[in-house]
Amino acid sequence: MNNDLKKLLEPKKPIGRPRKTPKKVVGRPKKDLDWQLVYQLATYHCTKSEIYAALKTSGNMIDYVPERRAKFDEIYMRGYEDGKARLRKAQARMSEKNPVMAIWCGKQYLNQSDNPQQNTTVDGTIKVVFESPDKDKDRLEKMENALKDELK
Repeated sequence: MNNDLKKLLEPKKPIGRPRKTPKKVVGRPKKDLDWQLVYQLATYHCTKSEIYAALKTSGNMIDYVPERRAKFDEIYMRGYEDGKARLRKAQARMSEKNPVMAIWCGKQYLNQSDNPQQNTTVDGTIKVVFESPDKDKDRLEKMENALKDELK
């Protein structure tokens, strides 16, 4: 009876031919990306191709996987915007020692300009700015007369 119990408890051997081993995954193994490095390089305003080179990968590896592409774009834009904030802070410090460099960085990366033009005023009226007042003096007078006629 002891032998009968042992036979019952032993796992059954499969009937028929043995199963094949599962197929191996074809292709290159997935590479883990260093997302911290992507963020850090984006804060330095590196281009995407420069970041791909630093990661030792191609853009295709990121572009063709939608989840990776979305994550990469999100981290890249967050790093790029944080880099702008860091650049503004550095620009304020730099302006004391080297104002020319501070002005150049502001124009290149922060969309700043020497001649800001405001088109509207605080109360909502439109302010017209002409580049050359001498050439447009007649035009300005006509506009003023037309506005006066409308207000009458």
